[in-house]
Amino acid sequence: QLICLSRVVPRDEQEDVAMKLQMIYFPVRARQEPILMAFAYAKMPCDVLSPTEFYGKGWGDGAKQETPYGGLPVLLVDGKPLAQSGSILRYAAS
Repeated sequence: QLICLSRVVPRDEQEDVAMKLQMIYFPVRARQEPILMAFAYAKMPCDVLSPTEFYGKGWGDGAKQETPYGGLPVLLVDGKPLAQSGSILRYAAS
């Protein structure tokens, strides 16, 4: 089964579900690397954006205050934020 943030999608319906995944993180591997590897293994495309690209301002210029818990990475699943690298990795593994 595929687990979405809003509901569990049965296997027979998964072909119709196209989630848009966007990862917001700095342009380094670090905490995002295992998450991106899990998405690559599952053949799920994920766009990677820097905080400047997504928020339109630098990290020290106010982007930090706009993130959940004031940190990165943040995964956007159809526009809904999921924060903390451990929880994002658990989501990617499911």
